Amino acid sequence: MPIYEYECEKCSATFETMQSVSAKP
Repeated sequence: MPIYEYECEKCSATFETMQSVSAKP
């Protein structure tokens, strides 16, 4: 998941949103 890491470094807000949506079933 390089995109998540990249987004996190660029914008933690986007990372949290992406992970939340991806983590949801």
